[in-house]
Amino acid sequence: MLRLGLAIVLASAASMAQALSCMPHDVSVAYRWADASDAAYGVVRGVLEFDETLLPVTDWDNQEATPAQTDIPARLVGQSMSHDGTGTPFAKDVTLRVNCAGPWCSGANSGSEVLAFVRYDPEAMIVETAPCGAFLFDTPSKALLQRVENCLRRGRCRK
Repeated sequence: MLRLGLAIVLASAASMAQALSCMPHDVSVAYRWADASDAAYGVVRGVLEFDETLLPVTDWDNQEATPAQTDIPARLVGQSMSHDGTGTPFAKDVTLRVNCAGPWCSGANSGSEVLAFVRYDPEAMIVETAPCGAFLFDTPSKALLQRVENCLRRGRCRK
């Protein structure tokens, strides 16, 4: 009986591990998602500031209480990126939308440099992040920035 119980626990753990596995967060994927969307997006390199105490925290004893989405007021200051390689100053209030998949939530670091795909909704400008990545890249490398610049210049992005 103990072996059966152990087998069930191990199978359950394997299922949870599979549920947690994600494709690597890639800027070309984010670019293609934004490009395919009906919404309007802009790409901004800057500093995102917000109150980190508002980030969702999972209560592991009551995981069902983890909110699926938390909207946090934020400020994004930097340069918007364009197709011709020029940047326009960007200093706007945005909504940082933090999504959770069950108890697993994405996060962000206030005050760090980011590359953000900003969605222009009628009510707000939204920067969305999720456990497996979305539209926010913390501390972007030169290679990542070059890749998104190439995507913008071509008007499309391949993996």
